[in-house]
Amino acid sequence: MSELKSINKIAIRIPNWIGDAVLSTPFLYFTRKYSPESKIYLIMRKKVKDVFLHNPVSYTHLRAHETSLHLVCRLLL
Repeated sequence: MSELKSINKIAIRIPNWIGDAVLSTPFLYFTRKYSPESKIYLIMRKKVKDVFLHNPVSYTHLRAHETSLHLVCRLLL
């Protein structure tokens, strides 16, 4: 796991469906746990953003870029 600590930026594509997005939250938790210094960006469709806005596993989000379909957020601690 020490090689994960040396990664500076991580981009994660979130699934398009709400149920699948919910199931991805443990992955986000462990990505943050094993790579605490990395900047983690989530790329998702706008329709699933509410799954992450009030989810304690995913912390808080800062909108960085938005298109007509997608949202790119930075995962913050």
